[in-house]
Amino acid sequence: MRASQFQFQQFTIRQDHTAMKVGTDGVLLGALAQFDQPHRLLDIGCGTGLLALMLKQRYPEAETLAVEIDDGAASDAAQNFAAAPWPIALLHQDFRQFADQCPQPFDAIVCNPPYFADALKCPDLARRTARHTDTLPFAQLMQGAAKILTENGRMWVVIPPAEASDLVAQANRCGLYATRQIAVAAIEGQAPKRLLIAFERHPESCQTESLAMETADRRAYTDAYRQAVGPFYLEKYFEQKSR
Repeated sequence: MRASQFQFQQFTIRQDHTAMKVGTDGVLLGALAQFDQPHRLLDIGCGTGLLALMLKQRYPEAETLAVEIDDGAASDAAQNFAAAPWPIALLHQDFRQFADQCPQPFDAIVCNPPYFADALKCPDLARRTARHTDTLPFAQLMQGAAKILTENGRMWVVIPPAEASDLVAQANRCGLYATRQIAVAAIEGQAPKRLLIAFERHPESCQTESLAMETADRRAYTDAYRQAVGPFYLEKYFEQKSR
């Protein structure tokens, strides 16, 4: 059982009621997603609010909004935002409804989406909502994002490699195109476990790069990974690997 509280350098994540606790996917996306001085930032399906908080720490001037459909996750996010050193607005709402009614577009969007489509369903409704595409299929996610992304805006998503082609195809149908991709491997020399993909309205060649979290001998975190997540994790996180 994971702890009900996760302490970062500048904020704390309470996760008493959410089905999906703090995990590597969210931390990687929050640390590596790049924007050009965003004015309005949206976290789709914010869960505990981790992504919104990480991006607000990095871009404190951006007006930041988070949307979450699940009752438990929204409760945790509200508590985490209230205790944070920056203002973040929360809407407890279905993203599809929000996208249809959104009065002002965003130039920065992040999403750690549910991505299991055919896998065995978890009996817990909250975990099923967070993990499976039933409530927010890729097509509807990208359709909604396309409605609210500014002309020169950017959306970042974290996804397993096996699901990436479907996500990219759905994005293309909505006029959004992959412009940057970061392949993340757990260990140097191994195949990537996650892809971080940036989407924009204007198609261009997709820049690709890679990052490994641990050295090949698994005795240390790589310098690149430490540099990426260093502004967020407490030092004791890195000390655990060196023991």
